[in-house]
Amino acid sequence: MHKEGIYLLVFRKRGEDEIIGYSILAHNSNIDSLEFRRIAIMGKTNGYGQEIIQGIQKFAFMHLRVHRVWLEVYTFNFKAIYIYEKLNFKREGTQRDVYKDHRGYLSEHIYSILTDEYLDQMLLK
Repeated sequence: MHKEGIYLLVFRKRGEDEIIGYSILAHNSNIDSLEFRRIAIMGKTNGYGQEIIQGIQKFAFMHLRVHRVWLEVYTFNFKAIYIYEKLNFKREGTQRDVYKDHRGYLSEHIYSILTDEYLDQMLLK
């Protein structure tokens, strides 16, 4: 991926070569924002999701120095929503019926976390 501001992160098991997932992130330096474009994790019951999202938050706020990290998540993806809310992401709103596939119309929630909210979360650890 050779487009400025686009990051492809590949996640591996600690100390192993086995790939367990990936994420595509879009950094908009004009507004100090990072968007989760895609995140895919193998073995969703293994507890990798929270650790991976915490790593992305650290990369975004400490390395890229963004002000806002945001994402869209299907309204029925309860496991992901649970993790985002646990990690202090705030629901900004819902886009109703924004996609259509074999299941019908699908809606998405928009979540974000700001620098101050992230730093507050880190102080509570």
